Formats: sequence, structure tokens, C-alpha cells
Amino acid sequence: MIKMMSLMKTIQKIKLSDISRLFVYLFVIFLPFQVKTLLLTPDYYYAGFFNPYLSHSIYLTDIFFILACLFFGISLVFENRKNLTAKNLNFIIFLFVVLFLGFYVFSILDSVYKLNSVFYVLRFFEFFVIYLFVSGGFVDIKKLLYSFVFSVSVSAFIGILQYGFGESVGLGFLGEPNISKNALGVAKISLFSDNFLRIYGTFSHPNILAGYLVFAMFFTMYLLKKSKNEMKVILGFVFGIEFLAFILTFSRSAFLALIIGMFFYYMFSKEKFSYKKLLLFFLLTVGILTLLNLNRTVIERLFFFSTESFTERQVYFDISKNVMEDQPFGVGAGNFSFVMQKYSDLKLEPWQYQPVHNVFMLICNEIGVFGAIIFVFMFVYIILHLMNLLDSKDFLNNRRFLAVLLSLGSVIFVIGIFDHYFISLYQGQALLWLYLALVTNRKSGLNLTLLR
Repeated sequence: MIKMMSLMKTIQKIKLSDISRLFVYLFVIFLPFQVKTLLLTPDYYYAGFFNPYLSHSIYLTDIFFILACLFFGISLVFENRKNLTAKNLNFIIFLFVVLFLGFYVFSILDSVYKLNSVFYVLRFFEFFVIYLFVSGGFVDIKKLLYSFVFSVSVSAFIGILQYGFGESVGLGFLGEPNISKNALGVAKISLFSDNFLRIYGTFSHPNILAGYLVFAMFFTMYLLKKSKNEMKVILGFVFGIEFLAFILTFSRSAFLALIIGMFFYYMFSKEKFSYKKLLLFFLLTVGILTLLNLNRTVIERLFFFSTESFTERQVYFDISKNVMEDQPFGVGAGNFSFVMQKYSDLKLEPWQYQPVHNVFMLICNEIGVFGAIIFVFMFVYIILHLMNLLDSKDFLNNRRFLAVLLSLGSVIFVIGIFDHYFISLYQGQALLWLYLALVTNRKSGLNLTLLR
């Protein structure tokens, strides 16, 4: 009876805004997992190949988003409390974000496939609301980082199991794709007349998993510095899982981004660089690769680019240039793969119907030259803004996190040169908007007073 009364009192203390906040955390936790149902897809496929860039699904995270908004709206009516405040926002970054979103909205007007563009814009509006929840100080950044790190590590562990089995491990209910090292159309590495599976985790492609892992490793490193005792051990173990999975993605763009990101981190954080730790880390990495018989595979994958890969990317670049010349104001959000055959001199294979592997060119092709300029200027301002804050008295205790944000800005820039998923695919889009939210927030994203 006493326990029941205690439980009732606890329930009474829970506010509607707290429930809304919980659903925002659940949104982040389930981002790595593609739990979804197909909503819209073209009436035709190119030779039977599914085109994810012209198809749209409802994700479990969309349900969490709707519930977060619902409880937040109700809390505004019944709770006399401010949950979001404009004081938390960096106005200039916020203005850039609004302008960027505005170009996507206006791209619908001249879109060659309006329905597809409408769905892309609605998706971006969803991420914009999440952006407001995070940048406006509605959620605890510490909890947000932990939620992100541990959910990505679960996907990473699933990926490691995929490598061991050479195929999916049967977790389709978590969004795990159906993959095998012997299946056509699955990303893999061929060596010694055998195939090595590039792990997917619960993502649609190894490159997206690799991008999430780079973010997760930086966040884990930061949380390690702030944690003590048991949590330090747990986070150390989590980092090991993340790094091993990162290697098994065999993602060249993410590998380069990680190196450049680490360079930025040690340059701006003023953290003492330990050559002993670097040597130990190097020896452990070589040992793991040798144990898994992957040393030669990694070297060939990372340092020797195949002619086929270069040729295919060049095809996309040529198409992108043709689109740019003919449609300087864009073909509409999400429509690059819809029009690409029209701007190609070659007959494209079914699996080649995908966006140009460059975020900046893709934005230019879909929402126009001015939209791409806004995006570039936004990132230039973010980097300069974070660099100016490094020596500010208000941020001395959080210099490391500023360095993390700077590093991740360089990561997005580098990956964006070689890939398109930050703009073209759901999970990549979400990662970009989460980053923008962190750098927009003055208190939780930069000061991180909650982590002191």
C-alpha cells in the first residue's frame, strides 16, 4: 500500500513537458534503427531496382516525434512554464538554418516531381522542430549525448556480428537490412578470391554507419573525460566497439574525415598529445587487423582507389554539371535521381540511379545555386564562430566540447565532398540537423553547464 502511494506521488510529479522530453530522447535513441513502413514509392522501378531517393517511409522515430510535439503542445496549455527560449539560440546560425530550409520550401515551385519534393520538405520540417527542441534548451545535452552514443554502439555491435557471420544476424525488427557477403548489390571487399562484408549495422549503407560512428567516437571521447569510475570503464568498452565497427565499414571518406577531425580536435582543444597512447592505439589496431586477417584488405581499400569507383563518380559529377548549367535554380528537393538520365550521355545501369556523391553539388542541383551558397556560408560562419569562442572566458571550462564541435564540422565537410547522405537519406539528414542544433544552442550546445 505504501509503495502504491509512493508510485502515485511520483506519477503526479511527472509533467507533460517531461513526457515530451522523453520522446525526444527516444527519437535520438532509435535514429540508428530503420524501423519503418513504406508509404510512397514510384509506380515503376528501373529494371526492378528499388530507388530509396524517390521513396518515403514512416519511421518509428516519426511516431516519437509526433508524440513529443503532442505532449509539448498540451504542456503549453496546462503547464505555466517556459520550455523553449530564444535566448538559447545563436541568432545568426538560426537565420542561416531558416534560410536554408526556406530554399527547400521554394524549390517545390519549380520541382520536376512535386510530390517527392513535398515529402522531402516535410521531412526537413520535422528535423527543424527537433532542431528547435535541442537548440532551444528543451532537452538535457548530457542525456542526449549518452542516448546517441549507446544506441549507435548497439548498431555497431550488430555490425560486428554481421562481419563474423558474413550476413545479417536476423534482427530485421530493429531495421537490420538483409545482407550477405555473397549477395549482389551488397557493399563488400573482394580479396584473395573471397568476399569481406562491409558491415551495415542497422543502417542502409556502411558509409552512413561510419558517419554515425565518427560522431559517436568523438562524443564518447568527450564523455570519457567527464566520467568517473564504472562509467569510465563502460565508455572505454563502448569506444572499443565503435572503433572496431568503424574499421569494418571500410569507409574511405569517413576514415579521412576521422583523421582530419582528430587533427582539428588536438589543435583546438589544447589537450596534451600523448605519443605513448598513439603508439599503443596503433599497435592495438594493427593487432586486431592481423587477428582478423584484414591488414592487407584495409590498406588496399583505404589507399588504393579502384578505377571503377573513380569512373562511376565521374559520371555523377558530369551529370551534376549538366544539371547545374541547365537548371541553375534546381530541379526540386530530392529529384536528382529522377532527372539524371536526361542529363547523361550514357545509358545508366539500374543501380546508378543515385545522387551525385557530393553534398554541395547535390544541394546546388536540387534547390539551386543560391541555396548551396547559403549552406556553404552557414558552415563557414559556424567554424569561425566556434573558433572565436575558444578563448572566451565563458567557455574555458568547455573548450574540449567546442573542439569536438569544430572537429565534427570538419567531418561533415570532408564526408560531404565524397558522399551525399547528409542531404539525401533520412538518417544522414537527421545527423546533420542534430549537429546544427548543437552549434546553435548557446547554453547546452556550447556552454554545456549541465556537464560541468
